[in-house]
Amino acid sequence: MRRSKRLRHQADGDSWEGGQQKEEIESDPKIRKQGQSYPQIRGRSKRGKGPRPSTDEEEPQAPSEILVQKEQAQAKGKRNVQAQGKQKYKNHQDGPTRQREEALWAKGYKAIGGLDEAVKRAKQGSRCCSLLWSLFASSTSAPPPPPFGGGPLARPPRAACCVLPQNPPESLLKGLNDSKLLNEAQRDDLYARITTSEGVLWAAQVIDSATIDRINILQAALRAMREAAMQLPKGSFDYLLVDGNKVPEGLHVPAEAVVKGDSKSSCIAAASIIAKVTRDRIMYELDAQYPAFNFRQHKGYGVPEHTAAIRAHGPCAIHRRSFQPVRGITGWTRAGQLAEEAAAAAGDKKIANLAEEKAQAAASAAILQLEAA
Repeated sequence: MRRSKRLRHQADGDSWEGGQQKEEIESDPKIRKQGQSYPQIRGRSKRGKGPRPSTDEEEPQAPSEILVQKEQAQAKGKRNVQAQGKQKYKNHQDGPTRQREEALWAKGYKAIGGLDEAVKRAKQGSRCCSLLWSLFASSTSAPPPPPFGGGPLARPPRAACCVLPQNPPESLLKGLNDSKLLNEAQRDDLYARITTSEGVLWAAQVIDSATIDRINILQAALRAMREAAMQLPKGSFDYLLVDGNKVPEGLHVPAEAVVKGDSKSSCIAAASIIAKVTRDRIMYELDAQYPAFNFRQHKGYGVPEHTAAIRAHGPCAIHRRSFQPVRGITGWTRAGQLAEEAAAAAGDKKIANLAEEKAQAAASAAILQLEAA
């Protein structure tokens, strides 16, 4: 019987092993369900190889059908994006909560501080940034656009630390949200409430533009946050929630990084409002000092109006030399800046030494006069 089967398969042009595998695969319910046909196998099949795909050609679709399918796919993608945007907007509208602080209080911590640095480090001068600023330029009630292309060309980085009491008055937290989602009037109102409320501890720190050029924007932002926290009296907080994905070094208490923390934690949101209002007020003062750059409008970002003013008038004292196009105009290098600072420090030291020598000479002369008398 076994020999006759082998002979029959050979007569059909198949090997004995291939015929046996054919019977096994065609009896597989998965293949039967998919409606696949098993092609003839010539020779011994390799282990792990499945059935070969069918070579039947499908009928080509008409161009109109392809166009309809493409439009349907685009419409579906657009609906998905809109749904995601609505959900994200709803999440932002819900505002930050005190859940993280409550969890830390339950662990035994007494005072939770929020740290926020209002510094952007993305690629500068993007087209998206310019377009959004042009759309919002004429609006006074809407919040400013998020600083795409972030990295302002001028402006000292600033950071803030804020500690909210465990049981603040309801009026303090009313309307509290991520500062980027609030307009200027709303931020000013919240700033006044936060900084004047009893039991709230806060501090803000500003770093000059030369420091950014010397140590880079990330390190300058981390330094600003650390110094803002260190301004508060010792014992003001025993835990810190830090906006972003990095925690500054040198903090004397435990700390935790919270990505997008200004939309999740109330104390970080309060710190972000303090930092942004501080930023705005600094830029208004600088606008009066350097009217040619219109800092009041664009807050130092690299919009076309600002870059055109830099090329026309040259950078001013607060422009970041390590950022383009300022870097290209001035020919700035970090090595050159460090050399200038070293020379200035040496000159200051020399002046200080001369002053000390003069003081010592004056003291010696006074002693001699007293001895002569």
